[in-house]
Amino acid sequence: MLGNKLYSHISNLARNLLSEIPSALSINDNCSGNLHMSDIRDCFLPLQNVLNMLIKDNNAFLLTIESNTVAIIFDNKGHYRIFDSHSQDMYGDLTVNGKAIMLELNSIEEIVQYLQNFYSEKSVFSFELLGIKVSNLSDS
Repeated sequence: MLGNKLYSHISNLARNLLSEIPSALSINDNCSGNLHMSDIRDCFLPLQNVLNMLIKDNNAFLLTIESNTVAIIFDNKGHYRIFDSHSQDMYGDLTVNGKAIMLELNSIEEIVQYLQNFYSEKSVFSFELLGIKVSNLSDS
């Protein structure tokens, strides 16, 4: 619901203020792994391990599972958010008249648990995660 409100608000603006645009956007490490694994096997890493490893240098991620990409955003206040802009029904299935979602979770563990539950009935296991660092130039 929050995602829909944000999209509606931004869509109605004539343009964004320059102060609202990030000053620096760094694309960092890219890792892949297996969503449902808890141990490292072959060249596949569990999602929790990858997030814990990459969070040191990033404050956002683009996570691709199947052909879906969602944003995972962290802040310095301990908020963890997943934003999925795809139109979904109340069961999470894609639909024309659905809603985008923004979930706030309490930890990386909760993010992993949510994603594992969401994809539990699907035969998908691999993911790709791209680390992103968003900052103001004055923060560098």
